[in-house]
Amino acid sequence: MAQIQISIINDTSSDWNVHVFDLFGPGRQEVQASPFALAVNEQSPPISINASSDGSGMIEWSAEGGLSETNVDVVDGKAVAMR
Repeated sequence: MAQIQISIINDTSSDWNVHVFDLFGPGRQEVQASPFALAVNEQSPPISINASSDGSGMIEWSAEGGLSETNVDVVDGKAVAMR
């Protein structure tokens, strides 16, 4: 199984602790170093997730006490914006 690097950008008007889950491969697994404390407009450090041979993966993110999104398609180098 391949690995790719992504990041999360807090594009909201609040600071959040954000949990990120890798949905590709053996079930739903929280990624290493999660949760990430992200201030407004802050970007997480690179996050390694599993990917298919074509370099695509899928994540879920969840802010403690707030926003969440699931089944987010990602590719290597993608920055996912929290909105």
